[in-house]
Amino acid sequence: MSNVRRIYKYDVSVASAPGWGGASIFAPEGAQIISVAFQDDTLRAWAIVDPEAPETDVPLWLAMTGQRLPENVQPTPLTRLERNGIVIHVFLPQQAHGFQKAERT
Repeated sequence: MSNVRRIYKYDVSVASAPGWGGASIFAPEGAQIISVAFQDDTLRAWAIVDPEAPETDVPLWLAMTGQRLPENVQPTPLTRLERNGIVIHVFLPQQAHGFQKAERT
């Protein structure tokens, strides 16, 4: 791996339709997801990455209000999205799969 870090944009792959749950991006190992939003009707994630690192699936958890959360998600959502009157909360797993949540200051 190099010491080069860049912000890249990725399409979010969702495992199932609303009610949702598992989602992921295919990004370099060590990706730090900093934002998730809709852009041009596509759900996208922005991450700080080392573009020379090998790529892997980086998981996200998308939850609608009232949906049960797995125990391995960060206790605070990364962001909240609203689309067509539906609110979706985006969570990251707790230090899993070789990546970390970006530190916020």
